[in-house]
Amino acid sequence: GYMSEALNSVIDFGFHEMKFDKIEAYTHMENENSKKLLENNGFTFNPNKKDEENKFNSIYELINADG
Repeated sequence: GYMSEALNSVIDFGFHEMKFDKIEAYTHMENENSKKLLENNGFTFNPNKKDEENKFNSIYELINADG
């Protein structure tokens, strides 16, 4: 849908234009739709990283395969 298309645009821009090595995404731990969207687009949950400002957030990462 629209969110997947938008996320793919952000990923493409981040890796190809900004030359990021990694993109992190923060989402509420109970937001199943957001977690599924991230996972379906290659992000993996990082259980070792915590959001110090919001204990209810889960942090997902996507590593640049080209970098």
